[in-house]
Amino acid sequence: GETHILLLLNDILEKKKSEEEMRKMEEKYRLIAENSGDVIWLLEIETWKLVYVSPSIFQLRGFKPEEVLQKEVSLGMTRKSLIRLKKTMLGRIESFKNGKNEIYTDEIIQFHKNGSLLTVEVTLRFIKEEYTGKILILGVSRNITQRKKAEYDLAREKELLSITLGSIGDGVITPDVVGNV
Repeated sequence: GETHILLLLNDILEKKKSEEEMRKMEEKYRLIAENSGDVIWLLEIETWKLVYVSPSIFQLRGFKPEEVLQKEVSLGMTRKSLIRLKKTMLGRIESFKNGKNEIYTDEIIQFHKNGSLLTVEVTLRFIKEEYTGKILILGVSRNITQRKKAEYDLAREKELLSITLGSIGDGVITPDVVGNV
């Protein structure tokens, strides 16, 4: 007939510290992702749909994140880029499943919301989601349209110069500033 009290005490101080550290880290990552000039994104490979995209998608392609989330990424690129990318992805996914974890860089042509075409450099790596086991692609996209145009213009100029020099009947000598040929 005695009354007993069972008292269980848990030290939650460590748990609180850990949660606070986690919150601070999450805040830092969010700050980086939301203020990067490049577009940071996560893609689910089973569905080829974006599960995360940073707000900088608006500067790159004119879309708000909610306009592209949960849509197939194939809708945002040219057919030629899609075919090339899907062909290389199969081997890369297989390599990842076999323990190889590499970083890949590709150039693709994407559509801007206004209909124009952009050359985009995509850097990506595969990751495995801990709690679901799903394979995702973590990527960063950067607009390189102007760089590609400059490279094209430079190559064209070089070719024109070569043609001009090749068609001149006279000899051409080019000295440097001190007179060396």
